Amino acid sequence: MKSIRLTHILPLIILLSGFYFLGNTPRPQEDHRHWPSREQILDNLFSGRRLLFVYGTGRPELVAHYRAWAAAYQKRTRRLQITIKSDREVTRTELASQAVYLAGTVASNSWLAHFSPQLPAKFHRDGFQFLGKDYREPGDLIVLFYPNPANPQQPLLLLAGNRDEEVLRSELFRPGGDYRIFRNGECLVFGHFSQAADQRWTFDAAGHHDFAAETRLAKETEHFRFYTHGAVLPAAELELFAAEREQHHQRLTAFLGKSEAGPRIDYHLYPSFEQKGLITASTEIAHCDRERQAVHVTVSQWVRGETEGCEADLVIARALGVPRHALLATGLRVSFTDNWRNHGYEYWASRLYLSGNVPKLAEMLDNANFARESCLIMAPRPSPISWSSFGAARDFLQTMLTGHRPRMTFHALIGNGRLTSSVWRTDIGRRSRRMSPTFPAPIRFRRASVTRTKGIKSSTAISPAVPMTRWPSWRTWV
Repeated sequence: MKSIRLTHILPLIILLSGFYFLGNTPRPQEDHRHWPSREQILDNLFSGRRLLFVYGTGRPELVAHYRAWAAAYQKRTRRLQITIKSDREVTRTELASQAVYLAGTVASNSWLAHFSPQLPAKFHRDGFQFLGKDYREPGDLIVLFYPNPANPQQPLLLLAGNRDEEVLRSELFRPGGDYRIFRNGECLVFGHFSQAADQRWTFDAAGHHDFAAETRLAKETEHFRFYTHGAVLPAAELELFAAEREQHHQRLTAFLGKSEAGPRIDYHLYPSFEQKGLITASTEIAHCDRERQAVHVTVSQWVRGETEGCEADLVIARALGVPRHALLATGLRVSFTDNWRNHGYEYWASRLYLSGNVPKLAEMLDNANFARESCLIMAPRPSPISWSSFGAARDFLQTMLTGHRPRMTFHALIGNGRLTSSVWRTDIGRRSRRMSPTFPAPIRFRRASVTRTKGIKSSTAISPAVPMTRWPSWRTWV
């Protein structure tokens, strides 16, 4: 009798055990067929308009920095309602209910280690691994956009690295790509995951770019290391390019009267704005990175970024310190270029003068205003007089740039008459009249009537016909 009962009960026990096991086993996250597309989870993000920002508490000395960093992001983001919580406060239920932003390192944010097995990036104490390659350098970072492991219908935005200090220096929520890997601020890897229905969120070779593999140290000189990112210049042209940069450096240091001490400047050359933008997050024709002592320029058949002379910003800062007034360092830099924006700074400054667009000195002394304006409008303006009138006095130059002497600031120079708006305009006017014969003849214009709407002042309409006594606005020909 006992044996009959056992044969009946045993299958039932096995069946119930199977249901229990299946009910408590989550569906594998690797089953990408059931995941939404990139567009769908983006729609979920912006339709829900909620984002949970989770920072790490593993390093107590940096908790306040992480909170301030997240609060600054929260303040400038208008499209999303951002909730900020630490990794200790947040629950898995909260993580599954909305879009999530994880920031930190595996040592500081416990959720990175928790989710690591379900992510394409694997985090460990010595660094992280992505697509089978290890990234162990202190300056290595990964930015990832991926389905949330707690709820694949919601996105996970991830910014993680090997050092919390490097993470805190980064820009939050960088657009572009599903993944990006940075080293010391430069993009090494960029790409998109596949969105094919049967292969969603898997590696896609067509959408993958390994910029590190395309970067090579092409040449070293006394003061520079030249790096190329893809095909940029033939060997003979690179030799000439390097020689010109050394000559430019020598002219500048001779003028400053100081032999520069410091490491070589890393000079990066890019074949296009797109390549430069993807790697550096800047599509300017050229820019410098004072912190890393590097210059980044676009060089192609049509664009010559070296004419900006950006390495001068680094040389000036080494010799005289970081400038108090941005326009003075910019004026010095531009005045030492040979062919700024294909015509030279005097050409552009003169055109601005003749069109009635010379600014007041007070506007140019405002660093924030100076940075907001177009470099084509602001950069050539201080060049014509700043260094022709006062360049020989190096002690005076250092005072203007750094403001180390309280009684000899640039504002004081304006006040005591050594440099006034009238001097500024007179000097530029003199140079402009000298340059004007080289300009093409101005277009003949006439002014049309000006209409005004309540609260709005419309611009003056201009049409060809009767000649004007002044040059037209710069917007008509620059």
